[in-house]
Amino acid sequence: MSPARGRLAALAAAALLGACTTPQPSTPVSPAQAPAPPPAATPKPAVATRTEIPAAFAATPQALEAFRRACPRLLKRTDASGLTTATDWQAACADPEADPATFFARHFAPVRLGDGKGLATGYFE
Repeated sequence: MSPARGRLAALAAAALLGACTTPQPSTPVSPAQAPAPPPAATPKPAVATRTEIPAAFAATPQALEAFRRACPRLLKRTDASGLTTATDWQAACADPEADPATFFARHFAPVRLGDGKGLATGYFE
């Protein structure tokens, strides 16, 4: 290897190594800075009365049938969020109630979120 090639290889190696360094902050962080305040507590959702539920979202035989078709999967499902477990669904899935309004009133609670102007369902299939 010629001396010029050796210097070029050394220069290239130095450039590559220099690119691997972590830049230092230009201004030091003051240890006296106060931590950010914790986020404001989110108010708990309020349980809504059945009369507050729009008629378009009333319990129907089709909704009850859809829930029953989902039961085999719900009873095996592992919820990664940890909000529900398969045992949470056992009573509802085993309930033979034929009246959709009675069934959903027994196993689900309507909840008002925020100002109540929007709509979200807690069960989705």
